[in-house]
Amino acid sequence: MSKKKPEPQPYEVSSSAEYLEKYGLSAETRVPIKLDPERVPEAFRHLIADAELVGESDDAVREDILAKLPEATKQEIEARLDPVRRQLLDWLIEKGNQKDYSPEWSAFTGLIESFA
Repeated sequence: MSKKKPEPQPYEVSSSAEYLEKYGLSAETRVPIKLDPERVPEAFRHLIADAELVGESDDAVREDILAKLPEATKQEIEARLDPVRRQLLDWLIEKGNQKDYSPEWSAFTGLIESFA
């Protein structure tokens, strides 16, 4: 039987590699993101699959996801994101100001951070 990994602690300082190893986290072991299209403005719904793919809220896990994605996939995502980036940022800021930190807000924030 494998030893259970400890739970991540808030404000823990370590390298991404150490963090991922210590807690058994990775692109492959993360909990899949499933967003509700009804909670996403129509103008951004074409990005839902991208947000589900790379919109991880954990920085280290998101870095691992991006490191494992083919460059062509990253370029395709960025090409879809670029035309609506400003409007998406405005929506995220509005939701953040309202303290509406839904899974959709979190995933789209991760998407924006992935391609900042």
